[in-house]
Amino acid sequence: MGLHETIKKRGALWKIILFVVPRVFYYFLTILYSTCNIVVPFGKKSKEKYHTNCLDNPGVTTAWHQTILINVHCFKTVRPLSMASLSNDGDLIEVVAKKFGWRIIRGSSSRGGREAMHAMIERTNSETITTGLLGDAPRGPKSVLKMGIIKIARETGLPLFPVAMWADRYITFNSWDKTMLPMPFSTIGIYYGPTYYVPHDASPELMEKIRKQVEDRLNLMEKDLQEYFQTQKSKKNK
Repeated sequence: MGLHETIKKRGALWKIILFVVPRVFYYFLTILYSTCNIVVPFGKKSKEKYHTNCLDNPGVTTAWHQTILINVHCFKTVRPLSMASLSNDGDLIEVVAKKFGWRIIRGSSSRGGREAMHAMIERTNSETITTGLLGDAPRGPKSVLKMGIIKIARETGLPLFPVAMWADRYITFNSWDKTMLPMPFSTIGIYYGPTYYVPHDASPELMEKIRKQVEDRLNLMEKDLQEYFQTQKSKKNK
């Protein structure tokens, strides 16, 4: 079901909500992030490789769902193709993401996922664009990588880049992923991980091995960012 079909089915009130709320949130995030400082304390060489591949050539990128509100802003110049679930939240996310320049296909692991995955692979291969998925989306478990991003990397043959994000000051929402929203004038750290390749003839065993490697790497990168900000805070307090 596309966005227009969703609006038609859910009626006039949802149409108004879908017009107003994402736009207000988009401008709120734009103003918020204009006050924030973005740093890359680790993985500077990986950052160069990431931008070479994902800006000048297509790549596959993944991060944790907790950082979705950082993702949507920080990677808008890449204009990646991604997926939003067939739900009320997915409707709102689609509008916000598109305003930031992202390209969206609707579907999730629980509904419409197979068709959406096929469409993402087909479009990535035909249009030379970067594809990104939140690794533990749409419902978790939190910080456990789903196999979908590995399948996309295998079917496209593109390099896979894990990216971790964290902020020195933030609030979290009461959701399964503890969605993070940086505070105004906070510092956001981005950690670009190493490149992974999934062979086109990769066996299920090899795919699972790579999936676990990427999951472990993302969690370690996130931990490194947390420790970095803790260290920075300790230095300021001395």
